[in-house]
Amino acid sequence: RLCSEVIMKNAILSLLFIMIVLAGCVTIQQQYTNTAEDIIGLINDGKVEELSVITQTPFLLDAEIIILSNDMEDFWKNIIEAGVKIEDPAIVEVYPVDENTYKVFGKSFEVKTYFERYITEQGHIVVVEADNFKLFFIMDRNEKGKNRIFGIKGPMAL
Repeated sequence: RLCSEVIMKNAILSLLFIMIVLAGCVTIQQQYTNTAEDIIGLINDGKVEELSVITQTPFLLDAEIIILSNDMEDFWKNIIEAGVKIEDPAIVEVYPVDENTYKVFGKSFEVKTYFERYITEQGHIVVVEADNFKLFFIMDRNEKGKNRIFGIKGPMAL
């Protein structure tokens, strides 16, 4: 009887631990989803300064690494000035970065090294579909624990 009570307590503790871990994963995914939605809103509203604040450098744009924050600010200005809007966006997938995720952005040594060096195990890819294209956002936290966008791939035709 005592043995079965110990087994039951261990099973309950294990189940609680698994539930806590899974809840944490959902929370991180939801945070990155919210940040991605904020980024889309800032693009659509033409908010260059706010976009620059939540953009981490070095930044991965498709397979190119942008080192300077001034270059990223220019990138956002150009996007806004060109009238880019992300109409009817839908976040269709959020998944954690793994050792092969870099291949979404490119199979080069530079892209692989970028992921290894700058993206932590808390990093996620947020996939956005809008109109007839798809975007991939690399979301992670900076050294201060703030959610940031580390890269974009796309737009890619659906």
